Amino acid sequence: MRRTAKAPLFIYTRPGHKFGGEEADYAPEFSAEDGERRDVRPGAADGMAPAVLSFGYSRYRKHYPQLPEHIHPSCFEINYCQRGVPVFSLGDASWPVKPGHIFMSKPGEPHHLTTNIRGLFLYWLLFKKPSRSSERAMGLSAAEADDIYERLMAIDSPVFPVRDDMRLLFQELFRTYDAPVSPFRTVMLRSTVLRIILAIIRDCERMPQRLFGRNIQATARQIGARPEERYTIADLARQNGLSQGRFASLFKRATGFPPRKMILMQRMEKARRLVVNSNMPITQIAYAVGFSSPRHFADQFRRTHGESARQMRASARKSAH
Repeated sequence: MRRTAKAPLFIYTRPGHKFGGEEADYAPEFSAEDGERRDVRPGAADGMAPAVLSFGYSRYRKHYPQLPEHIHPSCFEINYCQRGVPVFSLGDASWPVKPGHIFMSKPGEPHHLTTNIRGLFLYWLLFKKPSRSSERAMGLSAAEADDIYERLMAIDSPVFPVRDDMRLLFQELFRTYDAPVSPFRTVMLRSTVLRIILAIIRDCERMPQRLFGRNIQATARQIGARPEERYTIADLARQNGLSQGRFASLFKRATGFPPRKMILMQRMEKARRLVVNSNMPITQIAYAVGFSSPRHFADQFRRTHGESARQMRASARKSAH
């Protein structure tokens, strides 16, 4: 009988990175000095196949190299931030993620974690797109699996707030996985994963419709793609057909950050990318990301990233060699 090759779990989108399989680790080497990292690949005996391909967590004790851009051809990547403010890249925009918020990429979307700061604590889960074949994902019928998939695909924003029980659900998932093997453990594992997925859908669908409306999300993406532009709250509110106060309130509820804070964070993220990936002079970078004063830029860069732009560039070049 001919065996069908498995689709890769990770596909890197940039030259120099290899294709990954289900047993491949796409992150740079992670040591005890860097922090604590756990990556669980459930087996058939755990009762979560074929829907759950991986789940885990990372606690960073120090700044850590950014991960390569990649896609998951057939699954959602769900990241829950418990501590710190990581920045994810999705397409041409950057998305800071506040504690208590989810970053979720959908099947085929190019993304990566760009800023891994000291003290960051992330949970993650890779949930495979439900199959229309005879496979029963998580014990669900085909109609149930399709409905869950369609609801996840309908979530407009890659970043959104969830209730605090999300943290408790991830903790329960690891406690259950570490318990002795038994039929009850298998049922509990499936149940906990489904509760995580359903809680995400629940929290998104209960948000006011306007919160995830196209205008608010388009504004957040616009800021992420072009943070150097001269934005004013009045202009952004007018663009969304809202008063300044209402716009600021909805924007914060949608992204976790006030508009001015988001603009500053996006400028600092773009500056970091230019420092690490280009030879542009630091002063020119300051102007390129929207600062009128190189001194103000230097102070803000150190405050945001914990080191000067020159120190970061030197460290990046040293690690590259």
